[in-house]
Amino acid sequence: MLNKTGFIKITSWVIIAVSVASIIGWILDVELLKTAMPGLPSMKINTAVCLLLCGVVALFYTDDAEKHFNIIIPLNLIALILSALTLFEYVFNVNLRIDEFLVKEGAAEAMPGRMAITSASCLVMLTTGFAFVTAQAPKMFNIAARLFFSIVALIAVLAIIGYVFDVPYLHNLSMSKSMALLTALLLLPLSLVYMTLLLGTAPESNGYTRR
Repeated sequence: MLNKTGFIKITSWVIIAVSVASIIGWILDVELLKTAMPGLPSMKINTAVCLLLCGVVALFYTDDAEKHFNIIIPLNLIALILSALTLFEYVFNVNLRIDEFLVKEGAAEAMPGRMAITSASCLVMLTTGFAFVTAQAPKMFNIAARLFFSIVALIAVLAIIGYVFDVPYLHNLSMSKSMALLTALLLLPLSLVYMTLLLGTAPESNGYTRR
């Protein structure tokens, strides 16, 4: 029977693999790797990069949090900054030139290359919550992290339901850009992985304190 540590590791590897495949899809312009299914919104390359970083972070944290501390924190911070800057672009209606920094999308759409605001919001919540976990923050911060992870799971589930039952509003809550199905399919298990880490179920990570 798969234990909780095994669940975290396997899920993290799947998230890493799918994210890398999506990044390759952008580099080589393979539409199926970007969308999972023809005709659906693509998972933007910045989203794939953030999810890749989150997957690596979860894997390293479960493997040996103390040993990999100097890797975990910077990777989580990069994902947090990238998603937070995207939110900044939406809120202040500016272009920071980060959306197509890695790959030019070339699509005839508003804000090409920019991840959906719901995707950016979910990534900010995940990375912020994880920062609370690694910082051994007071209980109130752990409660906030649990709330963040739960909200991300809910948004991802709603997006998946929206695609399955053809209810666009559920995957386009912001009424601007839809969260890609591929993004939702990765955010859901990632939120569960982070929730598991928060609850201290990974033996290698339980009770970890920075020394």
